[in-house]
Amino acid sequence: MSGENCTKAGGKGTCCRNSGLGCLGAILLGGFLLGLLSVNASARLDARLTQAKQEISEVRARTDDRRATVLGTPANDDNAVVDYQGLEWVLTAGDEASRRVSWERSRPELPGDVDKVEKQTKPKRKKHSLDNTSRLMEGIFPGTEIDDSPRGRRKLAAAKALFWRVRPALRYVRSGLKRGKCDWGTQLEMGMESEIPNLRPMRAAASLMAYEASLQEPRDAIQTGLEIVAFGTDLGRQGTLIGSMVGQKVSSIGFKSLNHTLARPGLEARDYRRVIEALGTYQVASITDLIAAERLAGVVTVLGLSGRPLSGRLAGSEPREEAVFKFSLFTARELEGYEHFLGRAQEVASLPKTRRPAAWETLTAELSASPYVLVKAIPNLRTLDSNLLESESEARIVRILAAAHLVRLEKGAFPQQSGGPDSRGRRGSPRPLRVERGGVPPLPPGGQPSPLLDGG
Repeated sequence: MSGENCTKAGGKGTCCRNSGLGCLGAILLGGFLLGLLSVNASARLDARLTQAKQEISEVRARTDDRRATVLGTPANDDNAVVDYQGLEWVLTAGDEASRRVSWERSRPELPGDVDKVEKQTKPKRKKHSLDNTSRLMEGIFPGTEIDDSPRGRRKLAAAKALFWRVRPALRYVRSGLKRGKCDWGTQLEMGMESEIPNLRPMRAAASLMAYEASLQEPRDAIQTGLEIVAFGTDLGRQGTLIGSMVGQKVSSIGFKSLNHTLARPGLEARDYRRVIEALGTYQVASITDLIAAERLAGVVTVLGLSGRPLSGRLAGSEPREEAVFKFSLFTARELEGYEHFLGRAQEVASLPKTRRPAAWETLTAELSASPYVLVKAIPNLRTLDSNLLESESEARIVRILAAAHLVRLEKGAFPQQSGGPDSRGRRGSPRPLRVERGGVPPLPPGGQPSPLLDGG
């Protein structure tokens, strides 16, 4: 019947009706399938939420707030973070906008004398100007350019004035390093929205301490340089990528300060041995652990945006939800893509050092070609890996320079290394020990490591 109608001039309406029923059926079927896929995606996200909670519990269980620094392991239960918060509090005086959001609601735990120190170091203007502290290294650290223009001299003078004004606050770094624990209280349940310290004053404090070391007697300067390195390590214990990167920069300032101090006269064998032994305990953060922490923080953040916040948020804060993340299909797919690439990054970070550069190149190309949106939020992990390796190298370089000074004290001259052919074509001509940035210095004569350097 319908076939006959379709063959007649007036049969088009019937065909359209049949076609409309077919379209409606397709829409209903498509909607049903989409609903099933959405339910499945939502279930995967719920399962990931349960897994994230378990991962957070496991991280907390294996985290030891007690830590060894290059200065030793204090035997007490005090928390270094209280002192570091005192430093942050004083250096952000008058600049409340730079203080943590939670500090606006309630005063944090601070050292008992912080009000006295804040009053003593009160800025002449509205706030401390921390921008020029790196200028204090001009002419002290190798490779620093000296800006002798009138403007440059004014900036240097301002940085020196800042040092003398806030110097009393630097005691909080030293007192913090005498505490037995370093617990930043990082709120893993908040993911990337977890509140972290204002790291700008921390880095400024490291530059101020390095300048202080240049004014001290050499032996005291050794102590200050080691304190800067230990402070950087503590900053990296926040368990965040940004905290680790700033911590590395701070420790690097300490290594440069020690390099400068080792070149000064007046040090004895015991001073060089102290540097060698102290930095023998220095360890950089594990890049695979940092990537795992970044991965968990990203997962928790996306789950929160999808309406699945974990508990433990700051009092008074509300979980944010983004409309696009309310679509479970989109969110589940994006989250799985994000985790896939961070899993690949952990595989690259686990490779031998010589194979990593090429592997990072490949992964970077894959990320660029990826259709996933969330992978654009993955930070430059190759740079992080490079920075970690550089920190490791800097510590070793300082130790070898200290060992070279021990040889100088014992034999009256620095160790020599064999060179290539000299002007007369003779091989094995000695040349002065030389260390280049980013490289590993040569071994002492004989090609054998010093017993003081065993183990790295």
